[in-house]
Amino acid sequence: MSFADIVVLLFVLIIRGLNIYSYLVIAYCLFSFFPQAFTSPIGYKIYNIVYKLVRPAFDLVYMIIPPRFLNIGIVSLAPIAVFVGIHLLQIGLFELVKIVKGLL
Repeated sequence: MSFADIVVLLFVLIIRGLNIYSYLVIAYCLFSFFPQAFTSPIGYKIYNIVYKLVRPAFDLVYMIIPPRFLNIGIVSLAPIAVFVGIHLLQIGLFELVKIVKGLL
């Protein structure tokens, strides 16, 4: 296995991880619609795990774009910005994989 194959494998694993991370963002957004999930200890533990994993992405979005530009009334556009960032990262990694595979 050459170095280029290892790099391609690493990029593919990162792309798969970003797919899983986008599902975590969806779960985090859905938790706000189901407050009764916090009444059970298991639901709260799941929410706490998802919160700790996803919150840094939202903090990064709020560092780049001020919150006053991400809110329309009571609706926050931060999840959309997180999804756009994830997909732009995936597109960039796909292009890097194409370049590395072209060098093989």
